[in-house]
Amino acid sequence: MDFVVLTTLIVEVAVLSRLENRVMDTRITPFNVLAFPYAIVAAFAFFLAPVFDFISLSSGSLVVWVCGLFVFWVMAMLLMRGVIGSAVMRRVSEGLKSRFCGEAASVRLAEWIGLAAIPILTYGLIRSVAAAGGWSAIRSAEFTAAYSHGLSAHVIVLCAPIFIVLVGTANSKARLSLLVAGILMTFFLLGQAKGAALQPMVGSFFYRVMRGRLSLSFKSIGVIVLCGILVFGSVYVLGMGAADPDAVFNPDTYTFLARYFSFYLLSGTLAFGEAVHDGTKDVGGSRYAIFAPFLNVYNLIGGSGNLVINGSSKAKGVGIDLTEDSPDHSSNVYTFFGTLYLYLGLLGSISYVICTAMLCYILLITAAWTRNEWMLVLHCYISAQLFFGFFEFYFWHLTVFEITAYVFCLALLTSWSRKSTERGSVLAVGYAR
Repeated sequence: MDFVVLTTLIVEVAVLSRLENRVMDTRITPFNVLAFPYAIVAAFAFFLAPVFDFISLSSGSLVVWVCGLFVFWVMAMLLMRGVIGSAVMRRVSEGLKSRFCGEAASVRLAEWIGLAAIPILTYGLIRSVAAAGGWSAIRSAEFTAAYSHGLSAHVIVLCAPIFIVLVGTANSKARLSLLVAGILMTFFLLGQAKGAALQPMVGSFFYRVMRGRLSLSFKSIGVIVLCGILVFGSVYVLGMGAADPDAVFNPDTYTFLARYFSFYLLSGTLAFGEAVHDGTKDVGGSRYAIFAPFLNVYNLIGGSGNLVINGSSKAKGVGIDLTEDSPDHSSNVYTFFGTLYLYLGLLGSISYVICTAMLCYILLITAAWTRNEWMLVLHCYISAQLFFGFFEFYFWHLTVFEITAYVFCLALLTSWSRKSTERGSVLAVGYAR
């Protein structure tokens, strides 16, 4: 039965993706970036989880994903074919590969902001290290708390779309862009948050593919997967090396990381499957946690000190590793659709998925129609968060909404910069005459 449901999922993803591609000629769509990674990880979990001594994948979670993906796809089709129309959608698809007039100005702006951010991030890093008690404590909770608060924490969030533009537009001659992007990635890695490093990297990959600078092939996918593994390992190696330099040269370190990578890759999928199998309703969080960014901003504006905490409880997490009994080794992530299902129930999760699908496709269509690079950056970043939907539901964090605000500000700055340059050129020509 489990194999039948898994096969149904894979067939559904392939067929619906093919039908969608007939309407919009791009592979980097919200449905594709959400569906394909999960299907691959689910297949990996089904066949190889027992090999790593993890629990087996439950078909209940696959059924939720089959239904969730179908609802997501239907809303996309209703928008693209029912509301906008196939003829307009073909022109929208062509817009992604057309010339973006503001791209050069956006790259210059991104380089300047990236350079200005480096000393602020350096100061934040030094302050965090001091708060933690030295470089050896870089993996401590004190360092994480200090690094994720203050001005530098907001600046590093701002640097996510900056990184996507710099890497997404770079070529062999863009040495400054690549240098700045490399320095920013170092700060992402030092934050010990894997999502903060992986999502901008995946987002920049999407940007290059959508702009025609990179083809979506087995080679390019293999390169991005390899880069992801290296980023994942670097996050831990940096922390371990700071605490114990000898750990960097110890083969046992990399054996541990290989197994932990498998745990991280499968944790959301297996944990949600087990939660459905056991009939778990309480995973340690309020249903209001799904809407935490909106509620917290509202409470802040209203002067209330009550903050809604997002994220599921580690104490009520699901043990997916059969070799470990400690709660510290349990999983408290339940995938994109899984989190919605566990917190909001069937009807609530369907409503949320409908709204999310509509907003994601409206953003994609807006980016292509306006040929605005910053709107495309926002689409690529949100797509990167959907890409990791096999692991976690990321929309209950404030980060995506903060980045949305930054992107609109950057778009306005680029527009103002272009207009100022054009006025200066007109004046120069007038004086020359």
